[in-house]
Amino acid sequence: MSASSNRRIKYLSVAKPIVYGNSAQKLDENSKSVSIPQEHTHLWTVFVKSPTVNGDADLTKFIKKVIFKLHDTYKNPIRTIESPPFQVTESGWGEFEINIKIVFHDGSSEKIVSFYHHLRLHSYYLIPITDQKQLKEFPDQQFKTHKIEEKEGEKIHIDEDKNELSSSFFDEIVFNEPYIDFFQHCLLNTNILPKQKDSKQGVPPFSTELELEELHRMDESIAEIDTKITQYKERLMQLQKQQIDATASIVQGTQK
Repeated sequence: MSASSNRRIKYLSVAKPIVYGNSAQKLDENSKSVSIPQEHTHLWTVFVKSPTVNGDADLTKFIKKVIFKLHDTYKNPIRTIESPPFQVTESGWGEFEINIKIVFHDGSSEKIVSFYHHLRLHSYYLIPITDQKQLKEFPDQQFKTHKIEEKEGEKIHIDEDKNELSSSFFDEIVFNEPYIDFFQHCLLNTNILPKQKDSKQGVPPFSTELELEELHRMDESIAEIDTKITQYKERLMQLQKQQIDATASIVQGTQK
């Protein structure tokens, strides 16, 4: 870096949107290849991608590589992907936490971003049946199925006809006071989210339409909270007045 570009831009924050998660497809006997172990039930892909119009071309502006840390039972569990698509495809039978690390281009002086994604394979999970009457009537039914629920910020899409499932999260990488050279060469590009939702895609895309819907929900929640605060303030004032009146009444009674 030159002396002029080795300075940070004060009070500037740049946010870059990303989507991370995984897709999974249940395998049947006909879809298994020779290379897939017999006990493996699903083919899955974990990914980091761009939700923008330009796609992963936007990510390569500032991302140097993405490192995926799989379960230790996999051969070469640390997978380093240095060009898009930033993803790893494998087969397996169990769910586990995948550590994802995003490394930025040289000269950014930005710390590696590290987070975890829970690999989703199954659309249902089993719950032990505790009802003794039901267990006596149906002794072979020890468990009941329960549909998975979305975590905060998670988008789950299930296609039961194709035995496919996807789990994705929208997030933003925020660069606070970036270096001038890194900002000019890597961050100074337009990230445009698609305008409308498109439910036809396997992974629901994140768009300005979804963003506006979320902002509208937040505005409604804030308005509801403001109304509650006003009501509680009025109630508090009433209680304080009642307490003052009661105290004054007691004082008057003692003075007589």
